[in-house]
Amino acid sequence: MKRIALLLLATTIYNAAHAQDWEIHIATGTSLGKLLPTSGSTPVSSGLRYGFERPGIFVSPEVNVKLDEHNSITIGYQLSSSSFGTQLTPAGRQGGREVEFDVLTMHNFSIGYSYRQHVAHEHLVLGGFAKAGIALGQLTAIGGGVSSGYSGADQSYLNVSRLSEFEVIPDFWTPTATLGFIVGPNFKDRRLSDRLVLNASATLGFKNPYVAYSQVAYTNITGSFVSAGTLQWQGRPLMVQIGLDYNLFHFSGRAGNSKGLNF
Repeated sequence: MKRIALLLLATTIYNAAHAQDWEIHIATGTSLGKLLPTSGSTPVSSGLRYGFERPGIFVSPEVNVKLDEHNSITIGYQLSSSSFGTQLTPAGRQGGREVEFDVLTMHNFSIGYSYRQHVAHEHLVLGGFAKAGIALGQLTAIGGGVSSGYSGADQSYLNVSRLSEFEVIPDFWTPTATLGFIVGPNFKDRRLSDRLVLNASATLGFKNPYVAYSQVAYTNITGSFVSAGTLQWQGRPLMVQIGLDYNLFHFSGRAGNSKGLNF
């Protein structure tokens, strides 16, 4: 991973020195987190799943170094907040429901490659991108919520107690990889032409940041039975993000021979 990052960085610097077109982008939107649990975590079952629970946000400024009409090298930073955790429904999906999660703030620095193509008689922009990077992660919040429901004809109640706190994740670094696609209109107005696009991506953190399991104790009570237990989880973070990308401005010119700035 380190060798790949150094190679991409060297390629970026070389092409940046010879590039004629640069673009400054800003993207923002929703960030959803999913935990890829380790083998020691409570297993997935009909009453437990690891899924996308509480949406967060992301903001991502980026420099695009255009190699030609379709291809660009990207240098970017992203600040994101995403929730990772569990949903417990021991009496079935109509029974009591409990959600517990850890909120990770990620500072992701990346370099990558982007491709764009005009289609549909040049009325539409389609493309994709891939990035490799390294991220600083921090556990910034923990949370959860409980709701009652019905198990058959019985009212179902859940009572939960958090056993772990912020000690489960110290500040950490992790390599990251991102894949995504781009779609948007291509306006005839030159000032608006393909400047605003929708992008969707998935980013994987390769490191399990937990040094101990996040744990909660629960008790589920209905009119016919009582069950109790402890949930624990840790694993690698996966973020799925959907947002808008806007080209703030671009400028052209070889080194020492600027050709102009276009907002």
